[in-house]
Amino acid sequence: MVVQALRLGNPVINSRVPHLIKMIYTRVLLFPGELPPEHYLAGLIRAATTDFDLVREQVKMLERAQMPTFLAWSRSDEFMEKEIPEELAELCHSGPRLAFEGGGHNIQKTRAEPISTVLSEWVERVLAGDYVEDEKEATRYLS
Repeated sequence: MVVQALRLGNPVINSRVPHLIKMIYTRVLLFPGELPPEHYLAGLIRAATTDFDLVREQVKMLERAQMPTFLAWSRSDEFMEKEIPEELAELCHSGPRLAFEGGGHNIQKTRAEPISTVLSEWVERVLAGDYVEDEKEATRYLS
């Protein structure tokens, strides 16, 4: 609905919507508020216009290219259905899978240390030639 309203090109709507979206993100959803209103609007537009069929096709191309993938997500992400990262983990080529019980939407920030530890270990194994790409790694469930 917001994207459709913005497409109308009404200058009053287009000037007020970013502020409304920022208010919703920061006061209702409790996001930090230091960024400009357009930042929050951009996030909403990305979410509203994502072509998931295209994403699936791109993931299939990566799988055919046998591109190793590292995936980390929160099972308590309030902005993404839990099925999305689970499906992505199944569709992607081999690599570490980390599913955190907590951590929210920005898992790369809230769980940076355990993610970086596993990522570093994985890269070291790949560079040392100790990583077997054909083996699907089981998802590790972490707190």
